[in-house]
Amino acid sequence: MNPRKQEILQLVNNHTQGLTAQQIATTLEVDRSNVSRYLNELAQNGNIEKSTNRPVIYRPILSEEKNFKFHK
Repeated sequence: MNPRKQEILQLVNNHTQGLTAQQIATTLEVDRSNVSRYLNELAQNGNIEKSTNRPVIYRPILSEEKNFKFHK
């Protein structure tokens, strides 16, 4: 996994309440569009959860949720 993507994943996993792409971009001092691209890849791969409302919030998938999705 790309080191920047890994850094973003770790940041999201440390904030269970969720973060916006802008919050992550500001924290990591990275362009928001790049952060957004990585976040969307992480969400598509099932590493994080993406909200459907605005602003879009990215949050970690808790272990119980991972188990539930796996056993569906």
